Amino acid sequence: MKSIVNKRAVALLFTVTFLCLFSACNTEPVRTNTELTVYIGYNDKPLEYAVDIYKARYPEVNVTVINTGVMDPEAQGNYEQQLAVDLMAGKGADVFILQSYWDIDKMVTNGAFADLETFYQEDQVLDKASFNRVVMDACVYDGKRFAIPMEYSFPILLTSASTLEETQFNLDNCKNFEGFLAETQKYYADGRDDRLLFRMDITARDCLFLSGYSFVNVIEKRSDITTDEFSRFYHWYKEIVEKGTYNYEFGDAFGAAAVRDKKCIFDNTLDYSSFDDVINQVRFLDTTDHAVLTPLYNKDGGITATVSRAVGVRANSANKQNAWNFIQILFSEEVQMNPGAQRGNINISSVIMQKYGDKWGNKLFGSDLNGFTKDASPLDEKYIDFYLDNIKKINLCFFKPKWAGVIYKGMEPYIHNEADFAEALEETQKQLDLYLTE
Repeated sequence: MKSIVNKRAVALLFTVTFLCLFSACNTEPVRTNTELTVYIGYNDKPLEYAVDIYKARYPEVNVTVINTGVMDPEAQGNYEQQLAVDLMAGKGADVFILQSYWDIDKMVTNGAFADLETFYQEDQVLDKASFNRVVMDACVYDGKRFAIPMEYSFPILLTSASTLEETQFNLDNCKNFEGFLAETQKYYADGRDDRLLFRMDITARDCLFLSGYSFVNVIEKRSDITTDEFSRFYHWYKEIVEKGTYNYEFGDAFGAAAVRDKKCIFDNTLDYSSFDDVINQVRFLDTTDHAVLTPLYNKDGGITATVSRAVGVRANSANKQNAWNFIQILFSEEVQMNPGAQRGNINISSVIMQKYGDKWGNKLFGSDLNGFTKDASPLDEKYIDFYLDNIKKINLCFFKPKWAGVIYKGMEPYIHNEADFAEALEETQKQLDLYLTE
């Protein structure tokens, strides 16, 4: 589905902008609260659970469900692109999950989503004390709460005690992103070990925004990629790409196996793997070594998180109260602890996350996996404590930015030795200027 999205991204962006200019997307209709339309896409199991409970609890409400999860990927991708256009035109479902490939920044500034701030502040049902405040504020723009985050991610690196000892990679020197870059250069210069830094080079690529540098500001329509930080990042990233990638396999303990087999120092466990997969990999490594988890800190020594799943309401929905009642059910433990409800990353509720960790920490494996025995020991509680401690260090959070894709594409000729740095930088700046003015 990602390829479909990429091919049509420009057309979608133009259509969204056009409709925003000529539609009445901010027109507030008469509030009826007699109906509710819910969009359910692929792997949106918690919405399915919530719909069943909502129907039983509010039988007087006429509930319509649009479920594309049963469609083939192309049909679903087409529908979700159309949904973005419809939302900008004041049409579409009342409740939906914000899709990761939508340009959330532009949709927010153009008023596609309802302001849920009053509902949130007056709510007495949600366990707001367990929600991460920084992550919650990632869905607030200009004082308006345009969505409620359900799950988020932050860069956690998996390695082992023996790996750190053998490579002499010193995590004490990596308390901010610049320190991590310096320690990387020290490791490369030493030359005593030929392990890759990361199993997948995309871990380094995403540091473009995880590092915490403000290269682009969509709201203010400005960018600056002429900084020393940008240059230093791209020279570091290029070196990592040139050294190669071990594999792009996901799940099935591939990351733990790569660390065990001395193929890499780190595997990025969370951005590209589910939370339960992280738990499994830690348990597997602990059977042969001592697993080590470490956050990849940003430039300020904090942690940058990204919202991976959030629920929103159409800006001009006539059924906002119904939608909020649905959201209350969606965030309940009754829904969140159901099989498949946790799509993969960290639940916005620290209470739910801990219960989820307890649930998966003693899971029995049916067979050996990637050279690891199925008789893995139960998860040590210290790893759950690690997550609970580090979510307190989150100081930045946002949706994965679309401008990052513009930079990736523009700088690709430099990465692959088809242009020098200055040439690629100039072309990338042109593409960013175009993106920001569309």
